[in-house]
Amino acid sequence: MAQVNPCDSVIHRSKFGVFWSDLPPLTVLASAPGWGKTIWMMQCAETVGDDKTEWVHGLHKLHKVVAEIEQLKGAPKDTVYLIDGIESALSENPALWEQILAIAEVGSVVVACYCVPVSIIPLATVLDERHLAFDRAELEQIAAHLVADSAVLDMFVLPESMRGCPWIVGRDVARIRARSTGYSRVISELSSSALCYKSFRDNPGFMESGAGRALVAAGGLPIVTEALLASVASDIDIRYCYARMSAWPVFDEVVDDESGEDALRWAPDAWKMMQETASKEEQRSVLEAGLRAEVDRGSILGEARALLMLGRLIEAERLAERRLRRLLLFASPDCARLLSETVSDFSNYPALAILFSEIQTWELGNTEATKARSLRAARSVAMRKATGLFDEFARASMVAFGAVSGGDRLLAGRFLDHVLELLGDFDPSSEDVDKDARQALSGQLYLSYWVAIQLDRHEDALTLANSIVTVGNPSDRIMPMERVCAATQMDLGGFTSLSGSKPPHPDDPISNAVALRDLEDADDQVAVSRLRAIINHPDPLPSRSAIDGLVLLVRGIADPQELLVSQVDAAVERSSFLWGGGGDSQQLCCPRCNGLLRQSRGTDQGL
Repeated sequence: MAQVNPCDSVIHRSKFGVFWSDLPPLTVLASAPGWGKTIWMMQCAETVGDDKTEWVHGLHKLHKVVAEIEQLKGAPKDTVYLIDGIESALSENPALWEQILAIAEVGSVVVACYCVPVSIIPLATVLDERHLAFDRAELEQIAAHLVADSAVLDMFVLPESMRGCPWIVGRDVARIRARSTGYSRVISELSSSALCYKSFRDNPGFMESGAGRALVAAGGLPIVTEALLASVASDIDIRYCYARMSAWPVFDEVVDDESGEDALRWAPDAWKMMQETASKEEQRSVLEAGLRAEVDRGSILGEARALLMLGRLIEAERLAERRLRRLLLFASPDCARLLSETVSDFSNYPALAILFSEIQTWELGNTEATKARSLRAARSVAMRKATGLFDEFARASMVAFGAVSGGDRLLAGRFLDHVLELLGDFDPSSEDVDKDARQALSGQLYLSYWVAIQLDRHEDALTLANSIVTVGNPSDRIMPMERVCAATQMDLGGFTSLSGSKPPHPDDPISNAVALRDLEDADDQVAVSRLRAIINHPDPLPSRSAIDGLVLLVRGIADPQELLVSQVDAAVERSSFLWGGGGDSQQLCCPRCNGLLRQSRGTDQGL
């Protein structure tokens, strides 16, 4: 079986050619192990020429060069000093940078390191993982080297020095070879992200650096936040470290919906590798640090995730009881996976059970199993006693919501009435309610608002929507959504006039019912486009009869040829199944649906 080391042949990094021909006084190659720093230096030396370069390997050689420069009393030299092999020493002893700066005063310096102190960054040209990553042309070049004597290789081995590049190991190069030869196999059972993480962990020097410590501390959390990086890497610039880590294959760059900020999510293979290579004590330690960071930055989802991963289910249940709305809004499928892995018996954790069922519903549809779980949870909470007003709001809203999800109209209606009674005895504008309590209460009122919509109690829905706006914190990211709910309820309830009205002020929430005004003004396509986000939603909720009815009405008037029978069926059957129908679409249990659907089901012709 033929094997080849791609570095045995020169992989020319032509994009750095201009850079090598005019080196600045100080160039820092700051990256984790395996990003081609050695290749970069070798080709720099080849470009500059042996007579003008001097290799500085290790601390002994560094001290010797500094001593020689001191003897020359700072006389400039036309020399490029290539300093490597001291990355760990630079992390442990930042004072060594003074010696490097002294060398840079008489010649050009290229130095390899793991992290750059904040004080050095303004004085240097810094190339990190984002700059050193191999581009497409270089990948093609690497693939071309994977041929020996014109024979196709069925296996290739990548050297340790190149394993950090996310687009080399085990994926893109293999894909390039497969396109030209039809097959290719990589000598590794691990993906690029897992291999890269293992390479990091096996390098003690890197793990002692600021970026390495951030990686260790981030090890127990799926989401890496700037707050977490700040807690472990206070000696380096946080945003710089964050940007570097986003280039590593162990992370996927995402947007944290809860905060609206950029975030890093662990790649699944790297996450698995972390769990395999970290000790139990280390995992626990970083999870505790991560929990503190998530609490400090106010992430409810992050706090719940950390509690689940720590096995602190009672605390996770209490958090879900108070902040169920926020968890439902921002949770993702990986949250359902985590719940299924950590909670063996949902009967003791009804709030988590409802959360789990709702996430499964988005992914798999509203099955009998998810409905039954939600209903059991609702009935369990209904038997409890609350200790205060805010606990009673949380209890009543969760019972009503769970009952709606489980299809029990009677139970949902009883506890919706109870929420409205509590609201009647409560002053939403009271200044005695702190920020956290306001956020929690507005979320509980939203769950009750959703129940009212499902039960077709639109006047109660309007009362609740207005209360959400009054109670909620204006700075909360979800408040604009709640204001839209209130404006839409007022329009649909006939409390405002849409005909002949002027366009809303830019600062006002846009009511979904404004599409009806567009129809009045003969702006049919504008009316449809205004509801496009709802129409194109990839995972429609199990039942949203009011908004579904609005969408069907607007589309039926504005563009009936594009409204398919199957789309009407889907809207009706969502509500029908929730309240005990479903299964056989010919036998709907909802009397209001009969006559709306054609008997020729299964066709996608226009209505």
